[in-house]
Order: sequence, then structure tokens, then C-alpha cells
Amino acid sequence: MNRTTTFLLLVLVTQCLIAAMVFWPRAPANDGGAGIALLPSFDSAAVDTVQLRDALGNKVVLQRSGDQWTIPGETPLPADAQLVDTLLTALSRHQRGWPVAHTEQAHRRFQVDTEFFQRRIDLAGGGQALARLYLGASPSFRRAHVRNATQQNVYSITLDTSSLPLTGGAWVDPRLLQVRVPLRIDADLYSVHYESDRWLAAGGLPANKNEAAALVNALKTLQVGAPATSATADSLALTEADLILSVQSLGGDSTLALYTEGGRHFIKSSEYPWFFVLRQGDYRRLTEVDIDLISGEPRTREQSDSLE
Repeated sequence: MNRTTTFLLLVLVTQCLIAAMVFWPRAPANDGGAGIALLPSFDSAAVDTVQLRDALGNKVVLQRSGDQWTIPGETPLPADAQLVDTLLTALSRHQRGWPVAHTEQAHRRFQVDTEFFQRRIDLAGGGQALARLYLGASPSFRRAHVRNATQQNVYSITLDTSSLPLTGGAWVDPRLLQVRVPLRIDADLYSVHYESDRWLAAGGLPANKNEAAALVNALKTLQVGAPATSATADSLALTEADLILSVQSLGGDSTLALYTEGGRHFIKSSEYPWFFVLRQGDYRRLTEVDIDLISGEPRTREQSDSLE
């Protein structure tokens, strides 16, 4: 290879480097380039209001008071704090990274445009707007494209759009009616109470351990669904309950009434004004208690004779 060829190769390499520097895609100036956080200086603890909506105007609002998230209304409905925390954690987890796109055409393609989006998320705290984000198409399982309204960059984050429903009932805390430490349970056909590390039936007879444990576990793990519609609630209010349980616990006293209508099961607690959808499994665990077993083990002949 002669000197002329070597010189021409150096010139060619130099021209390629200059071309790359000139035409290499750059993020818009207001984004500060790659590496900007989705939510700079974001503090999820400062958020007390979350509003989710779609491009059609359907929306749900969640508000926090202390440690409790609620769905606003005439009577605020307790919301599932774990769902809200999952959302805020997913948004705050993204600190820095390369964007997948940053052009206006890409905004529409990834459904994070100001008018074309799957979810618009507005975060506020102390009466002040904190952030607005557009959540769009999913590039893969449990991931979504997202854009901060103040940025052009589009990022891919770990978040399942299907976990962000736009009906208030879908955000209800499913553990709302759980009885953590029941001490006494009264029904029409049986009554049991906890005493001296065991469950006793009426008259002081020991309740069957397995049957009592199953009933207690059903109350401890009880999960509810969305509130019934107004029409269904009005109908249930005029319907006789399938089962009524009066429960005393360390957390206070409550009455649980179970209903069936249209092939679905519902439950109402004396602590709340709503009828909630009840899963069939929970309904059966509460209503199919063996009355003979829960009422106490059979007496021996000697015990029967001593009572005569």
C-alpha cells in the first residue's frame, strides 16, 4: 500500500467521523438528552391525589389521607393501597436510561400523544400539580411506553396497563371486610367463642378444631370485589340474607350478611353502606359450615348421665 492510498483512506475515515457527528440523532434540547429521569426529583410520598383517564374521558380519582387511599364520593370508599403503591413505584423507579424515541410521530405511534394515549396519569400533592404522564402501547409483557408531558423522550418501563382500571370499584381494597382476630362468631344455628386457647360452642362444649379453624380462616382471608350497582343494591336491601354472622373481634364488633341474586353472591358489613361482590369460594366457606361439628363434639355417656 503506497502513501497515496494510505492518505486517501485517512481522508475517508475522517469524513465518515464528521458525517456521524453531524447527522447522529439527538434528543430535543428541552429533554437534556439521554439519561434524563422520567420524573426528576420525584417523591412518591408527596403524592396525595392520582387521577387516571383514557382518551375517551373515562376516569377514576384516588385520594390519600394519612396512610389510607380512598375513592372519593359521598362516602369515601377505601382503595387498595398496594395497587396505588405499585403504580407510584413503577413511575419513580425509572431514574435514567436511553429513550426509545423522541419525535412527535413516535408519540402517536407509541400512543403517548397529548390526544392519543391509553392512560393519562395526573399526580398532585398539597393542592399542586406534580406531574402528568402519558401511558401508551405495550412493547412486551407487563411493560408500557410512557412519556412525561414536559419531555419529548419516550421510555419503556415495567408497568402493566391492565392493572390500571378506570372504574372505581376495581380499586376497592379486597381485604376491606377481613376479620383479623375473631373472638366470637354467632349465626342462626351455632355460636362459638375463643377461650383458653380453644374454640368453644354454646354450653361450653369444644367445637371441632378443624371446622372452627376453617371458619376463622375464612373470615381472616375474606376478599370482596366491586360494590354492587345501585339497582342491585336496592334489590338486595329488600332481600332476606342467606346467612347473617355477628362477629366480635379485637378490632370491634360487626355483622356480615350474605346474599345471592342473579347467580352472584354479595356481602354487606354493618361497618359500610355498600353491598360488595363476593367470590363463590368465600361464600361457600362461610355458608357450608358443618353445624354438628362446629356445635361441639358429642358427649360421652358419662357426660350425658351427669346432666340428667
